[in-house]
Amino acid sequence: MLSQPIASAQFADGACRLVYEDAHGQYVMDDGGEPIYGVWFVPREELEAMFADQPIIVSSNNSAEA
Repeated sequence: MLSQPIASAQFADGACRLVYEDAHGQYVMDDGGEPIYGVWFVPREELEAMFADQPIIVSSNNSAEA
């Protein structure tokens, strides 16, 4: 039985699948109804914490149109 979804993820083929989590980790259901385990969702707080010490790179587009 499926638990409550923790997120949804859009895949390269355009399919949007619900992400679930159980004792084995995160998973999505494939087209055949089988769970595919992996890291499908990272909460924003964890993502920001991973990159908190990284420099911010700012670029500008200085192209002039004639």
